[in-house]
Amino acid sequence: MKTAHKNSTHKRLRGTYSSLKCNLAYLFIFEQNRELDTPNTTNIPEGRFGELKTQKRCHAGVG
Repeated sequence: MKTAHKNSTHKRLRGTYSSLKCNLAYLFIFEQNRELDTPNTTNIPEGRFGELKTQKRCHAGVG
């Protein structure tokens, strides 16, 4: 017996497809503007946020 409606089946997959379809023009924007030297990953900000989180943990009781 099938109880799931078509609208609720694969909801996350449909959302992902919709997001990719809407943002496809922006997905590889760094490839089109190489002169801007835009990084193709978020490693630099992620590393910096990790450092800030560590510093915050050390100073949690101050202030």
